[in-house]
Amino acid sequence: PPRGNFGHPGRGRRAGGWRRVPVGVSLLLPLLAAAAGLSLRHLGVCPNQLNPNLWVDAQSTCERECQTDQDCEGFEKCCTNVCGLRSCVAARFADSSLPALAPAPAASCESFVCAQQGSDCDIWDGQPVCKCKDRCEKEPNFTCASDGLTYYNKCYMDAEACLRGTRLTTVPCKHIFTWPDTSPVPQETTARPTPGAGPEVPVPPALYSNPFHQSVRTGGTVSFRCDVSGRPRPDITWEKQSEREENFIMRPDQMYGNVVVTNIGQLVIYNARHEDAGIYTCTARNAAGLLRADFPLSVLRREPGGTPWAGSPQPFPGAE
Repeated sequence: PPRGNFGHPGRGRRAGGWRRVPVGVSLLLPLLAAAAGLSLRHLGVCPNQLNPNLWVDAQSTCERECQTDQDCEGFEKCCTNVCGLRSCVAARFADSSLPALAPAPAASCESFVCAQQGSDCDIWDGQPVCKCKDRCEKEPNFTCASDGLTYYNKCYMDAEACLRGTRLTTVPCKHIFTWPDTSPVPQETTARPTPGAGPEVPVPPALYSNPFHQSVRTGGTVSFRCDVSGRPRPDITWEKQSEREENFIMRPDQMYGNVVVTNIGQLVIYNARHEDAGIYTCTARNAAGLLRADFPLSVLRREPGGTPWAGSPQPFPGAE
């Protein structure tokens, strides 16, 4: 609040010291100071004062630092943000409407830019804000990303980047099957055998590496790769162990709720939930044999004030 004498200059002070101020005036001083401070504040409240969960604006504007409301536009407040500083955000009102004396212009996303990958502009409470994509097309277009995961399509990759607050790029997919396709050729196009060349010897499936026990936080993304060799090329399926008589079989190029099996046999779980924890079994099968490998998954709950996370992964006895 402003400091100094209220009233006429020179009153309340005599040369060489202070003079006693009348009791009535001294009682008014705090009220006048408070009124002067309030006059500098903008109307409305900060989003998190109206609702503790309303941090969207503050998250997207951490670069617009401020000290007081006067550093912001007339429709904004200087609020604490998730960066630990203060930034200008759109003011909120308990009745969800702006006061009549300060009508706001119609909000538009036309010139509002969202820098975060996977975020789009949306009008929220009359103001443009950036929010992560929450809907993606259902058509598969498997996309390999710079984080080592394969996503159902690019939209899912962008949405994951937004949730993490990072940037992901597409990279060439590393196909794990490099041997030639030895599927039978239709009879009418079968080539004559080359003299001296014998039939290929079938090789049963074998794992390149042992499975590992993985942990993920709720809402996170995790993937399992069933890297196998064999001749002819093994078919890959996945299933989650349950108490039912028969487990549900998941096949490549399919999406099952928040679980996807990619075209290279990688199992990816998006937005992990507590009920996704358990043992996922990969089955690799060809004419020469069958292999089964178990991949355990733990889903850790988020706790206030801390982020639980597992240490280094632990090897798990693999194939049967």
